[in-house]
Amino acid sequence: MGESEFWVLILVEGKEKDGSCIDFTIEDIQSFVTEFTEANVIGSGAFGLVYRGLISSDNKHGIDPQAVAVKKSFGLTEEHHIQFEAEISFGSILNHPNIVNLIGYCDGPENLYLIYEFVPNGSVANHLQELTWDKCLKVIKGVVSAIDYMHGFSDSIVHGDVKPHNMLLTMDFDVKLADFGHAKREGQRVISGAVGSGYIPTRAVRAEKRNDLYGVGTVILQLLWKKNHRLKDSFHQWEHIRNYAVKNQRKGAHLKLRLSGCSAATGKKLNTLALTCVPDSMEEDEHHYPTIAEISAELRHVGVNKIISKLYNSKLKKDLDI
Repeated sequence: MGESEFWVLILVEGKEKDGSCIDFTIEDIQSFVTEFTEANVIGSGAFGLVYRGLISSDNKHGIDPQAVAVKKSFGLTEEHHIQFEAEISFGSILNHPNIVNLIGYCDGPENLYLIYEFVPNGSVANHLQELTWDKCLKVIKGVVSAIDYMHGFSDSIVHGDVKPHNMLLTMDFDVKLADFGHAKREGQRVISGAVGSGYIPTRAVRAEKRNDLYGVGTVILQLLWKKNHRLKDSFHQWEHIRNYAVKNQRKGAHLKLRLSGCSAATGKKLNTLALTCVPDSMEEDEHHYPTIAEISAELRHVGVNKIISKLYNSKLKKDLDI
């Protein structure tokens, strides 16, 4: 193989994209989304609203015609610019099947715009209650794979905001990690907005791999128990879902998951695995976190009990109506 052929192969199969995404004009944006109205809104966040758009076949950039998600900032504050630059910086190099693809951006006169591939099935947060065990496991393995890829860079990338709202689903329930506005290279100071979210350690100051592990562990617990990450205890005080998981660990998982292919042993194993990522707030600094690679290795041995799953998908599901 000649040197030029080898270089082409690296571009196709390597870990990173070529560092480019399209700098769209405001006219491009207006052609993608003809009306920025409530009817076209498909999501929202601290940065702004997300609208469904369409790139037509006659676009001047040679892009395949496709539906897109256009994220429009609420304004032009310093915080908006920081998140905008982070999305472009990391979106232009990340290339993984479980990470949403950034197509381009636009630094407009009144707003900032980010154009992503359209992921049609909403977020994991929207489907938390209905997901059966096979789909939950697909989400868990996909997100862990994405984080493992990001942490594997020589200068590790920390997502910094791993939560169900930032995990998008395809129609086949493949997961794509989104929203890189809080992403940083390891060691950089974190954006204050992420601290206190319940998805990173409470005293996080810098971007550390443990921040993503805390988020991954919290999401696994949410999927296992089909609950919010913050719950009220018997005294009506808010507590992290880790406390609920510790108290109910012997059950393994939510009934729906146990009936759709998650054995009690599997549920207990994943609870234990998740809890190693989510220490009590008083123990965060001294706690020994696993690496995401270790979490990934453990998940290779986790599957779906096909006998239970088959029963659930036939008679049990109809009889129990859950």
